[in-house]
Amino acid sequence: MSGGTFRGSFLIRVASQALSDDGNAWSLRRKRLQGHLGKDRQNALNYTVPVLSQQRNPKVTAVVFLPSGLIMRFATLAILSLVSGAFAGNCGPQNGNAKCAATECCSQYGWCGTTVDHCDAATCLHSFSGVSSSCKPTSTTMKTSATKPNTSPATGFPNAVPEIDVCGHAQGGVTCPGAGANGYFYRCCSSAGHCGPKNDIQDQNLYCGDGCQAGYGKCNNMKAPAEPTAPKGTAQAGEDCGPIVNKKCASGLCCSGSNFCGTGADFCGAANWCQSKWGQCN
Repeated sequence: MSGGTFRGSFLIRVASQALSDDGNAWSLRRKRLQGHLGKDRQNALNYTVPVLSQQRNPKVTAVVFLPSGLIMRFATLAILSLVSGAFAGNCGPQNGNAKCAATECCSQYGWCGTTVDHCDAATCLHSFSGVSSSCKPTSTTMKTSATKPNTSPATGFPNAVPEIDVCGHAQGGVTCPGAGANGYFYRCCSSAGHCGPKNDIQDQNLYCGDGCQAGYGKCNNMKAPAEPTAPKGTAQAGEDCGPIVNKKCASGLCCSGSNFCGTGADFCGAANWCQSKWGQCN
């Protein structure tokens, strides 16, 4: 190959090794294909590509020169893909039941944020918003037949479980409110600063025993309330369930230890106190 004929072309060298009948002879073929590639021959990528051959065990190596601009374009797209995935911030039942950070609201479209659109009380998903966010349940966010036609009410019970989860001195002096029959649930502030017990499966001593913060709730021992005898309502994904609201999750959904309907390990696993009386459990 002469020195001046390489510009504007690329070379695919095809080395095909074929064993002859006596097992000692080798044949070598070389093909040159011409094509315009521009001036950036130095930016080359090596690929091993399959080529059909009638000979046995062909080995083909193609040396392809790509323009630097194209390489940079590929790199930029790869970086943007990684960045967008890292900061997506998805939440809600359509995104693996993920919950937003403490001060962020989960919008109706499943995105975490703090804007008016994210925290609109009429549309935000309070069950998947942070505990300190401005997304709070109202009379319009309690899932009615207008928004959840398959949801049935449970009369004589609260419409929602307490929004409060953290409590105590380290959490700004938040006090556990108590909920359910005789205020049994969410009444004690544990040493770790959480209100409980949240259901009738949890041992109340986890919250009301050693280290219970007496100034931010009760620290007494009570008999767990009996299961409600009234007909159970039905709750959909992301809605409240369990003995406090007397609602059972719809078919295929699990009622988590925190009294929300959903799917996955956080809702259906025994380690998270999945409530088999109020939904499906693994």
